[in-house]
Amino acid sequence: MKRVLCLYRVSTKGQVDKKDDIPMQRRECMAFIERMEDWCFYDELMEKGVSGYKVSANKRDAILEIRALAEKKKFDVLLVFMFDRLGRREDETPFLVQWFIEHGIEVWSTREGQQRLDNRVDKLLNFMRYWQAGGESEKTSMRVKAAHTQMTADGIWRGGTRPFGYKLTHNGRVGKKNRPLYDLSIDEVEGPIVKGKTSFNISARRSYVDLIAKPFMPNDEEYGYYFYDINAKINHKFSDRSRIYLSVYNGKDHFAANYDGDTDSKDGSTMNWGNTIVSARWNYIFNNRLFSNTTVSYNNYLFDVNSYNNNKYANSMGASIINRYSADYRSGINDWSYQIDFDYNPSPAHHIKFGTGYIYHRFRPEVMTSKISEKTGDKVDRDTTYHSIANSRIYGHELSAYLEDNIKVNDRLRLNLGLHFSLFQVQKQSYSSLQPRVSARYQLGKDVTLKASYTQMSQYVHLLSSMPIAMPTDLWVPVTKKIKPMRSHQYSLGGYYTGIEGWEFSVEGYYKDMYNVLEYKEGVSFFGSSAGWENKVEMG
Repeated sequence: MKRVLCLYRVSTKGQVDKKDDIPMQRRECMAFIERMEDWCFYDELMEKGVSGYKVSANKRDAILEIRALAEKKKFDVLLVFMFDRLGRREDETPFLVQWFIEHGIEVWSTREGQQRLDNRVDKLLNFMRYWQAGGESEKTSMRVKAAHTQMTADGIWRGGTRPFGYKLTHNGRVGKKNRPLYDLSIDEVEGPIVKGKTSFNISARRSYVDLIAKPFMPNDEEYGYYFYDINAKINHKFSDRSRIYLSVYNGKDHFAANYDGDTDSKDGSTMNWGNTIVSARWNYIFNNRLFSNTTVSYNNYLFDVNSYNNNKYANSMGASIINRYSADYRSGINDWSYQIDFDYNPSPAHHIKFGTGYIYHRFRPEVMTSKISEKTGDKVDRDTTYHSIANSRIYGHELSAYLEDNIKVNDRLRLNLGLHFSLFQVQKQSYSSLQPRVSARYQLGKDVTLKASYTQMSQYVHLLSSMPIAMPTDLWVPVTKKIKPMRSHQYSLGGYYTGIEGWEFSVEGYYKDMYNVLEYKEGVSFFGSSAGWENKVEMG
């Protein structure tokens, strides 16, 4: 029987105090052990309020204890709910997993199965899994910082000392905990000391895990990963009613693996994916009841995988022959969009939002190219390039309009009624959808609230994924003559209790119908076939 040690972890103290999911992780692990015929439970360790991203494995007591037990051969299998419970650091966690496997420990997840390192693909996926987990943690931190930056740019006071030259004004908005939100506005007395109407911000960064890891790699293998991004923002205040915001973003992730042994054979691969976004937003206040945001933007996403193999040998005549094969796979989306949104407050009981938008899409779902060349001495014997029959561009036009009203019926009942219309035109085929959205909030008592909602949605762009986790190899593809829009109906009902200070208890449930869900056929992936992507998928 294989002895199983389980590890459970939650990242923050808040999860321990209010949303402790360690019992859930334990139930999943115990149920998984019962399904494995030759497994038996050995022991379990818990980490409460320990970040797998901010805290190194060398400073986590549970990881140190597990490693010590592994060295003493006390257990055979390390089981976690999901692999990111081991850590979320791409420069450390993949090597921790490798350490356990090299010491004879099987590493399993209840959701993702066994992590193996039998070949180069396994090693690549092991690295990319924790690169993706680390990226999610980093993006969470970035979203929080970006939200705070945007609040400041919008003139919302976030606490602390009031800046000289400004005063605090309350315009009726409240935060998540029903606390009033204050805006910063120029004080007529102190205002003249506040200079300038234009501000800008430029930032850039690059990761350096590739530089750190390079000295520790084998001589015949070289892995490298880095990302960079550049942000530039500028805003200008024309008047108290009119502002303009301009922003530019460019980011790229790069992964490379090269193998060069003592033989005359060399092979390798690279993977690049990135985004470029340019946007301009004009904010205009017509009066104290109506204001608008007009946005024009450009977005370009590109994903590229390239692999190669070089072989060098001598023929029977002693002449040197060089054979080279390379393959390239690309996918991308290019969008131009226009959107105008209005906020209208005709009375204290109504908050109306409405707007319209247009997007011009240019899709390149997959572009595959391969090249074969052969050279004898200085003579080129063969130099051929193949283009897949699936190479194509798809152009789409998307038009949308919406209207919603947040209604205060009385002190107990609030309603949100909305209607969204969309039209998508592609390959001389048009799809349209009218989507109602209704939600209600009823204050049953001082501390008890009931909420219910119904939403109908249509989606004209599908995500194709060949792996259980999000990866850059996931493809965004549009509806076509063959591929229909995905549609859904969702119903939800919930109850909330806030009678104990500092606590909120809630019970929620939902039911969702989905139609025309798109996925790869069994055994098919994004790469390795000359068939077009429409022939690789099934819908249901």
